[in-house]
Amino acid sequence: MKTKVRILLMSLVLMSTGCTQNVTVPEQYVAPEFLRIDYNVYSLANVYYVTLSAALTSTNGVEEAGFMIGTDETTMSYMSADVGDKIFTLKISNLQANTEFCFYATAGNSINEIRSELTRFRTPKPGETARPSIPDTPSTPDTPNAPTTPENPGDTQPAKPLPPPEGTGVVVSDANFKTYLLGLCDSNKDGKIEISEAKTVTSIDICTDNVTTLDGIQYFEGVKTLTCNGTVWKGQLKALALNANASLERLECNYNYITSFVLPASLKEFYCRFNTVASFSWGNATQIRKLDCFGNRLTVLDLSPLKELEELTCGMNSFKELDVSNNLKLKLLDLSDSPTLETVYVARGQKIENIIAENRINFKFIDQK
Repeated sequence: MKTKVRILLMSLVLMSTGCTQNVTVPEQYVAPEFLRIDYNVYSLANVYYVTLSAALTSTNGVEEAGFMIGTDETTMSYMSADVGDKIFTLKISNLQANTEFCFYATAGNSINEIRSELTRFRTPKPGETARPSIPDTPSTPDTPNAPTTPENPGDTQPAKPLPPPEGTGVVVSDANFKTYLLGLCDSNKDGKIEISEAKTVTSIDICTDNVTTLDGIQYFEGVKTLTCNGTVWKGQLKALALNANASLERLECNYNYITSFVLPASLKEFYCRFNTVASFSWGNATQIRKLDCFGNRLTVLDLSPLKELEELTCGMNSFKELDVSNNLKLKLLDLSDSPTLETVYVARGQKIENIIAENRINFKFIDQK
């Protein structure tokens, strides 16, 4: 888990000499910024490496720095690095071949944090020529192993991001998403989204045909409804990390290529039709009442944590069995277009008001656990 980091702002110091008081005003504090973010992927003896580096304008107030890295926004974990002469570097070994990774740099101390935009890179295929090995430098620490995908995505995610320094806008990695947000909440028209402006937003509705990531949405803690649909198979999202959006109640993200989610505990309605999800890890999102996951790649659908579930639509997937015996509040069960589904398990005495299913599907009654 990433240690929280913040940047302290300078204050005026009141000086006193004899009976005369003089006010000494220090030079205006300027928050550090990232000058450059680089990466270099290379191989040595069939082992794949990446060296990440970041350059700062200054180290004012910086007590800790490092990188968040993962295969997508839902699997990112923190790796610290030492700052030397405004530059910090990290070398990571044992990367999986032919895999896309994403990362961003962070720096700060105990009140605020600056970070870079999300950057992506891909390791070569086995046998494919990679960049030549580069020598270690004094600023490069010992090589840590590549981050692994957590069993429960989101376990390594910060529960709430630290704000940037006052007067600094939040980072939104996708240019089209940022343009949309500026039109939504940039009240002073300065081209930046400050935390105070982000807090005023309660609803986001954006077409994702030209949006590859919603990175930056974690600063919008007041959002209750998020609609990020693509048009038919044109949405570009591949992952959604929303665990910091603690007010989110309704999520609609149809027609994208999303494979993984991290969902907040506040979520009540979840619509993710026509994505590429193979399985769900519900984490703290156990209060979902309406779920529509029609047209994904689900080989298993574990609904046991969703005891508040009232409506379920889950056709056009690949699982053979479905157990709804723990979902005693279920009122609608839509199993239309489920060619692989063979058996549905329900609790003995369970009453589901509306079931849409083919006659060939076998319903079996089981005793509650």
